[in-house]
Amino acid sequence: MTQDYGYVLEVDLSTEKIDRYHLDSDIIRDFLGGVGVVARIYWDKVPPDIKVFDEENVLIFATGPLTASGAPGTGRAIVVGNSPQSHPERYTVSSFGGEWGAELRLAGYDILVIRCKAKKPVYLWIKDEEVEIRDASHL
Repeated sequence: MTQDYGYVLEVDLSTEKIDRYHLDSDIIRDFLGGVGVVARIYWDKVPPDIKVFDEENVLIFATGPLTASGAPGTGRAIVVGNSPQSHPERYTVSSFGGEWGAELRLAGYDILVIRCKAKKPVYLWIKDEEVEIRDASHL
């Protein structure tokens, strides 16, 4: 597991490009926590006129800085994006519990950015350093 926060896994489903990077420490300091950091990432990546189903839209999953640390109450993760459930469409944050956030963090990532649209059904395989976009036609 990484000791500091801010490791991003970015997946482009249309090109099947997988990128890994660490956020600038100023972003982490200025926008502390999963919700703040992810809001900054979203606003940097998505122009304001993008609609929910536009290819330029992104879906971002994130953990908090204490996820998988053993600290109480840190088992939540968030997902953010432009929501089709709100009218008018708007940026929305939702959270969920369980092991997913801790598993992402233990694999070495704090934030997962998914962009664009795959040409066929696929799923994302993440196991530690191994990250693949795999065919899901059989599912």
